Amino acid sequence: TAMACLMANVLVLPGLGSWICGRKSGVIQMVLALVGFSLSCWWFFGFVRSWIQLQTLPSHLGPSLALAVFGLILFLIAWLWALCSSLSILRFLKKHGLTC
Repeated sequence: TAMACLMANVLVLPGLGSWICGRKSGVIQMVLALVGFSLSCWWFFGFVRSWIQLQTLPSHLGPSLALAVFGLILFLIAWLWALCSSLSILRFLKKHGLTC
């Protein structure tokens, strides 16, 4: 149903619900979300590795902080796009008198 697609888009993986509902843009949303998440994880694991090696909290956030921020932005764009897609699907169904 459309509500399940909305939940998949918002809570599981941005773009998954759009793709399930037949929107090809869902694939792009999923790729953006996964790339963004991966970039953020890359930074996080490097930061934790540095923390373990130094045995204290690093005073710097690392050279790949820009990648982490870029990753977060990509993920946020994918999430907002997926949310808009879901709301568009719900509006379409409501406009045509179909159930969600």
